[in-house]
Amino acid sequence: MKQILLFLILLTLVLGGCGRVSPVSGMQVTGPVLPDGEITEYAILNAGHQSGVFSMTVQHVAFRDVPSYRLDLVATTRNGAVETSDSSLVFVTRDGMVPLTSFRFIRTGGAIMTTAANYADSSVAISVYAPDGEQQQLLPLGPRTYDADQLTVLGRVIQIQGRQPIEIRIINPMGPPPGGAVLAGRLSFIGDEAARVPAGKFNCVRLLFEFGPQKVTVWYEKTGAHRMVRYLTEDGELEMQLVASRP
Repeated sequence: MKQILLFLILLTLVLGGCGRVSPVSGMQVTGPVLPDGEITEYAILNAGHQSGVFSMTVQHVAFRDVPSYRLDLVATTRNGAVETSDSSLVFVTRDGMVPLTSFRFIRTGGAIMTTAANYADSSVAISVYAPDGEQQQLLPLGPRTYDADQLTVLGRVIQIQGRQPIEIRIINPMGPPPGGAVLAGRLSFIGDEAARVPAGKFNCVRLLFEFGPQKVTVWYEKTGAHRMVRYLTEDGELEMQLVASRP
């Protein structure tokens, strides 16, 4: 699920690593600064019925002496008697949302899978630990390449100039294939639209994320901290709605 999301779902852009406008990309990192200590909580819906909860915590930290955001993402879902806990820890730079490292832990029943991705200037080292063994590999890293688990945060801190999709690359440490993969992706501005969720009614910017075969529409509030308000997969099977936020 969080592969979709995190999708969980979606990108924190590196414009030459520094947040400047790129005339080719038509994209700009503009802020706002994400609130330190912010916690947002969402209901997870499958086919219109709530199946779990998702939370995201943002903290301001120094990682490798670089001012960074620490993103803690936790999804808990239930399918009958089987509960799945899916948690991620991601560090990205505060100025350009460049990925630094990520960890993910999934427990479904008694099965456990974990991943670690360590980002360098031109490559990312991925380790995957699963019941059937360990996979490791080195993948190439170029401009506009983001960790899959930072994607939902991406839409909060960018602006897209024009109507042309922005080409991006997404590192998916969990795979498939085993050991992780680099996916071609696109980010498009759809328009402005109001969204009503349990937390209230919000005036939003609507963005479309495409990566591999996945398509996800995400609504972000137009003012304030630009929180993610709603998340919906193309087939309508998976949805997240904002329930509460603090501070």
